[in-house]
Amino acid sequence: MNNIVKMLMALSLIITSNAYAFGFSPVVEKDEAILVIGASLEDGGSPCELNADGTGFESNPLFCGGLNFGVYQSLATALQNRLLVQGQVINEAIGGATTFPRGGYPTRLPDGTVPGEAFRTPVGWEQYGFNQQYVRAFTQVFNPLVTPPEVNARYIVIGIPNDCLHANAFDVAPANTDPDECSEISPGTGKTGLEEMVDRLIALGQAAIDSGITPIYTGYPPYVTGASTDGINLAVSQALFGFSWVISEGEYNTMLADYQTRIPATLGAGNVIMANVWSQYENFGDGLHPDYNTSRKAAIKIVLQIKQFEN
Repeated sequence: MNNIVKMLMALSLIITSNAYAFGFSPVVEKDEAILVIGASLEDGGSPCELNADGTGFESNPLFCGGLNFGVYQSLATALQNRLLVQGQVINEAIGGATTFPRGGYPTRLPDGTVPGEAFRTPVGWEQYGFNQQYVRAFTQVFNPLVTPPEVNARYIVIGIPNDCLHANAFDVAPANTDPDECSEISPGTGKTGLEEMVDRLIALGQAAIDSGITPIYTGYPPYVTGASTDGINLAVSQALFGFSWVISEGEYNTMLADYQTRIPATLGAGNVIMANVWSQYENFGDGLHPDYNTSRKAAIKIVLQIKQFEN
């Protein structure tokens, strides 16, 4: 990053952090909310289904623990910390989420080994898909007690799902998953698994628009290889988390192109915000998740792009 870019970024941080001194109004007022759905880039928590006696945490992803053991600033947390977002951030994102609901398998067992395909969680954890997340978020801002009913939110941030990124993002044992299912044509739909994922994201956006809410699509980080941390490095994540496979760079870029072009083309460029908040990305060392400053910059980009959208 050259000195001019660094200077401009620092200036934007100063202006955003001292917005009221400059007379700017908040993009989300105190009497409204901004909704967030997504996966681990948007929230550092994990599914946690326990037995009645409180046991069973070891059968859940990350054993009910937070990402990086809680030392992690997700996009939703960073957004709540931005001065211009005065209203409540209603965050229904959850780590590991996909566009579809699923149960699943922990990445590793308590002894550190990767589970075999016969392993099944005794408590049978279940994870909400993006559609369930949307319903949970929307119902919190829908007020049916007035005529006509009101929706106390104007924006929803739609993060990136785990669909097809790696083997542990399906409702079957990782060893039984096939990466070709994401790139091959489905006889039922005539589309690839990656295209079907974009379809589901478009349907979410349309539901939001129909309710008077503008969807903000975060975009994806760049794909990097080798020892680079300037993007998502799935080879590093694969070694760290024990994924049997990860999406290739070529398939990732194909998915990204479809995501970037078909969403605004289908929903209407004037109806959505394609924020691309992860264009400058640094993962914190696990190959996948953003470091503190990356999440902070992403939140600032959302705030600034809302201002631009409204003007």
